Amino acid sequence: MLTSVTPLTSLPRLPPQHLPRSRLHDLLLRDDHRLRLLLAPLGSGKTVLLGECARAAPSGTRVAWLALAGRALSVSAFVARLGEAIGLSGVDERQLSDFLRETRQPLWIMLDDYPREPDAELDACLDRLLAQASPQVGWWLASRRRPACNLARLLLEGELLEVEAAQLHFSETELTEWLRQGGREWPLELRQLLLEQTGGWCAGIRLRLLGLPVEELVPAPALLAESGQALLQDYLQREVLDELPEPLGEILCGLARVGRCCSALVDHLFEESPGALQLLLQRGSCLEAEEGACGWYRVAPVLAGGLAELGRTPASSLHRRACQWFGQSGDSHAAFEHSLRAEQPDVAASLLQRLTEEQLLQGHNVARVLRLREKLPEELLLSTPRLVILNAWALLFVGRLDDAEQLLAIFERFLPMPSEARQRALIAQWLGLSGMLAHARGRPGAEARLRGALADLPQDAWAQTLICLSALSQLAQAEGQLDQARLLNREALKRAREQGSVVFEAYLEMDRAYWLEQRGELARAESLLLRVQESLAELRQAGYAMTGRVLLRRGWLGLRQGHDEQARELLQCGLRETRRSLDPASVYGYIGLALLDARDGEIDVAFNRLLEAERQMQLQHIPEALYRGALLLASGTLSLRQGRPGQAREILGRVLARYQSDGLSAPAATPDLLSRVACQLALAEAYDGEAQAALARLDDLLPLVQSQGRMALVCEVWLAKAEAHALAGQAEAAQAACAAGAELAQRFGLLALLGESRQRQPGLYALASDASLPPLLSQREQSVLELIARGCSNLEIGERLFISLHTVKTHARRINGKLGVERRTQAVARAKELGLLKA
Repeated sequence: MLTSVTPLTSLPRLPPQHLPRSRLHDLLLRDDHRLRLLLAPLGSGKTVLLGECARAAPSGTRVAWLALAGRALSVSAFVARLGEAIGLSGVDERQLSDFLRETRQPLWIMLDDYPREPDAELDACLDRLLAQASPQVGWWLASRRRPACNLARLLLEGELLEVEAAQLHFSETELTEWLRQGGREWPLELRQLLLEQTGGWCAGIRLRLLGLPVEELVPAPALLAESGQALLQDYLQREVLDELPEPLGEILCGLARVGRCCSALVDHLFEESPGALQLLLQRGSCLEAEEGACGWYRVAPVLAGGLAELGRTPASSLHRRACQWFGQSGDSHAAFEHSLRAEQPDVAASLLQRLTEEQLLQGHNVARVLRLREKLPEELLLSTPRLVILNAWALLFVGRLDDAEQLLAIFERFLPMPSEARQRALIAQWLGLSGMLAHARGRPGAEARLRGALADLPQDAWAQTLICLSALSQLAQAEGQLDQARLLNREALKRAREQGSVVFEAYLEMDRAYWLEQRGELARAESLLLRVQESLAELRQAGYAMTGRVLLRRGWLGLRQGHDEQARELLQCGLRETRRSLDPASVYGYIGLALLDARDGEIDVAFNRLLEAERQMQLQHIPEALYRGALLLASGTLSLRQGRPGQAREILGRVLARYQSDGLSAPAATPDLLSRVACQLALAEAYDGEAQAALARLDDLLPLVQSQGRMALVCEVWLAKAEAHALAGQAEAAQAACAAGAELAQRFGLLALLGESRQRQPGLYALASDASLPPLLSQREQSVLELIARGCSNLEIGERLFISLHTVKTHARRINGKLGVERRTQAVARAKELGLLKA
C-alpha cells in the first residue's frame, strides 16, 4: 500500500550558522544522474549537503529520505526501511524493485550515511535496485566507504556523479563568509592558518573554533594552533576508532604517523595482523588512494594529525621499521625521510649520501637536510665530499649563502683525490657551487666559474650541469641577452628530458616562463606553468618546492593581466608552499599580495605585508642580495600610488645607485629588475615636478628595452612616457605615447599595467580616441557607482546587487582608487567629469 513520502519538515535540520555553497549545489543539481555519490570521511558535510539538495528538489519530484546512521543492516531490513521511506509498507525486494521499475513520477531516494561495515549482500541488493529502477528514480548516496556496486558501468554510461572529500572542503572564500556570519572578521593570515591546519575539513574547522575561549573573537595564532585538540581526539575516538575491531584502530593510528603505505609495507609494520590494509579499505576507514600510484594509500591528511596523537605504538619504532622496508625496496628517498623521523641521525647521514640533487628538490627534503645539520656532529655530516656537496646545494636553495660559502672552504680537505679524473670532477663541483653563490649574490665572475664547471663536470653529475646551465640562462636574461638565454635554456631542457627528470624540467621551465613574460607572451607563459604544475602534481609527494614557485609565478602573471581574484588565490597558495619549503622565493608572494592590497585601496595593509616579508627573510637568515631590490621596488611603487613621489624617488634611486655602482646583476626571479626600477623612478620624477628629467630617462630606456626584446617593459615605458608628457603639458605627445602603450597592453594582455596608468591619469585616457580601450571601471563597479550616485548606503547597495557588505566596501575602495579620490561625493563628481555618469 502506497503512503506519503518523507515530508521536507522531516529532513535533518541545517546546522547553526549554515553557509549554503552554490558551487556544490550547482554541481549536484546541474545535470540528471542515476546515482550521485558523496564519498568522504566523517565530518565532511555530506548530510548537510544532501539535506540542502533535498530542499531544492524540482517541483513535482518526490523525495524519500532514509537516515541509515552508518550501522550494519540486513538486506531485508534495508528493503523494509527503504520501502517505508518511499511510502510502501510490508514489501520485499521483488515488490520494491517492481515499484521502482514502474515509477513514472520523478523520485529522489536519499540514503544518508550508508552502512560502514563491509556487506557484500547489502551492496549487491543496492546494485540490483540501481540497475532495475526507472530512469525517473534518482539515487543519492552519502557514505564513508565505496559500496561494492557496478560503479564503473554507471560511470561509463554517464550516470554516476561522484563528489569526493576534497570537493567538500571549505575554500578560503567560503571560510571567510562562514566566519563573517558568526561575527568573526579574521585577518587574512589567521584565515590561512586555519585552512592550513584543517585542510578546509568542515568538522575540523568547527572543532577548532569550539576549542577557543568565548572571548577570543580574533585569537592569537599560537592559541588557534592548539585549540580544539581534545575535542578532535574525542571526536575521532568515538566516530572512528570505537567502530573498528581490535587491533585495526591501533593500526590506523600507526598508518597516520607513517604516511603513505601499501599492503607489503603495512604487513611489514604490523606482522601480527596480515591483510590489515585491505580490511581498513573495505571499511572506508579514512584511507584514500594516492592519485597515479596504484596500490598506495594514505590516511586522509585532515584526519591524520588527530589519529596519530591517539596511537599507542611508539612513532620511532614505526619509522625505524619503515626505514628498513624502504631501504630494502631501494627507495632511499623514503628511507631517508623515515630515518630522520625515527631519530636515527647516523642512518640518515648514510642514506643522505645516496640522495640525488633531484630528490633534494622533492617533498620537503631540503628542510629535512637542514634539520639533520642541527642534529649530526659536524665531523660526521661533513665527512665525505658527497655530504658536503648536498649540504651546500640545500643551503643555496634556501638562500643561506653565508653558510654555503663556509662549506666551499672545506673542499680543500679532500684534496688531492686518488685519481686525476676524480680530482677534476671535485674541482668542477666546487666551481659550480662557487658560481651559483656568486650568481645568487649578483656579483661579477659568476659566468666564468659556471662555464669552468661545465667543462669538467662528469656525465653522472648531470644534475649539477643542469643547475649551471640554468644559472647561465638567468644571467643572460638579467643582461638582456634573451636570445642567448633561450639557447641555454633549450640545451638544459633537452638534457633534463633525456634524464627523464620531471622535477628538473620544472626547474628549467621556470626560466623559460620568465623569458616568455619579459617578451610579453603572458598567455604562453601561463599555459606553460599550468602544464608544469600538472606534471608536478602527478609526482604526488614530490615537487612541493618547485610547485610553490610555479604557483607564485602564475599568481604574478594573473596580477599583470588584471585577474586579481585568481592572482590572490595563486599567490596565497604559492606563499604557503614556499614558506613550508623554507624557499626565499616566498618574498614574491608577499610582494604580489601587497600590490593586490594596494589595488583594493588597502595601502597600510600592503606596506605591512612588505614589513612581514622583510621580517621572514631576516628570520631565515637570507642575505639582502636575494630580496632587498625587489622589496624596495615594491615599496617605491606603493609610495608612488600613495601620492608620495618624493619618497618613491628616494627609495628607487637608492636601488639603482647600488646595483650600478657595485656592478650587481638582477636576481633570477626578477631579471628585468633594473629596467623596471628605472621606469618607476622616471614616473616618480614626473609626479615630483621634474617631467623633463623623467622623459630624458625614459628616452634612454626605451631603445634599450626594445633592442633586448623586452616587450612588456616597452609597453610600460610607453605608458610612463604618456603620463610624463601629460604632466609636462604636452598633450599631443601624451596622446601619441598613450596610443602606443595602450596598443601594446591590449596585444600582450598587460591590462593591469594599463589600468594603473589610467588610474593615475584618467583625464588622459578620457581623451583617448581608441574605442577598444577597456573601461576604467568593471561592470560591477559601474553598478555600485551608479547606486552611490543615487545616495544609497553600502547596506542598500549590497541588498540591491545581492552581494555582501564586505564586497560593496571593496568595490567602493577600488572605485575611489581608480578615480583618484578619497570620498563618495568626490567619486561621483569625478565620474561625471569623465563621462562615466550622466551629469
